[in-house]
Amino acid sequence: MSLNVITFFCEDIREEKSNTETLVGVMPSTLSIPSFPSGIPKLGIYCRLQFPMTLADFSAEAFLQTSWGQSVPIGGFSGDLTAQAKKESLAQGLPLASIILKAMIVPMPLPEPGRIDFILKMGEEERICGVLGLFAIRPNASEPPSLRSPPGRAAHS
Repeated sequence: MSLNVITFFCEDIREEKSNTETLVGVMPSTLSIPSFPSGIPKLGIYCRLQFPMTLADFSAEAFLQTSWGQSVPIGGFSGDLTAQAKKESLAQGLPLASIILKAMIVPMPLPEPGRIDFILKMGEEERICGVLGLFAIRPNASEPPSLRSPPGRAAHS
């Protein structure tokens, strides 16, 4: 499937009056946490999918999967929405259609170091579209951290 996806993890997503959105506190790919268990007061997920007009209409479900076994449904969309996105983009003369998925998890508990994967499921295919690594602050910073994969998933997808 010819699909471009970009996902940001952030502290907040603010809807502006000008029909735009502001992402506040965009997180790096890894966070150092002072101690575990811990948590993040608010975890925002902002995902933009862009696809060509020639791509068949598709539906998708999104969820977070953690290395400690927690699964958090984010939502999804139907083939009708992809058809509508293509129709609107064609009318505006754009070469790609796009859909935005966004969610706020309030609060997001972090029982242990590991990772949070943003998964997009299209039919039987699951694609990791974003990863947030979580590390305990180490006294010896020269020692590289390692990430555990969520159960049933490869570390590098």
